[in-house]
Amino acid sequence: MDEYLQNLCAQDRPKEEIIKMIVRHLRRDHPDYNVMIVHSAHMQSLKQCQHFHIEIPVPQSASSTYGYEVYVFKRGHFILIGNTDRENFCYSGNCRRYGNNGFQLKFSKP
Repeated sequence: MDEYLQNLCAQDRPKEEIIKMIVRHLRRDHPDYNVMIVHSAHMQSLKQCQHFHIEIPVPQSASSTYGYEVYVFKRGHFILIGNTDRENFCYSGNCRRYGNNGFQLKFSKP
């Protein structure tokens, strides 16, 4: 994870705002890739994928954090099983939603 992302994660801002900023930063740095960040339970089948984990501090807590999985990838399928509140996931890229059962996304090359 680069220094810019480390600084973003440490900011005292709402989680939803931080994860949106992370996705924008990664899409700007990797315009030929899709980006997904997720806190909730999920399943994924992503191709040409780079994955890393980040921790965002819980406000007013010295030791608690929220853990997020970050994916930068060319194409694939993603299913969000857990909470679909906007503070729990964010994505950007060439995708479409499908299926009637939960939150399912199919990503194609950007």
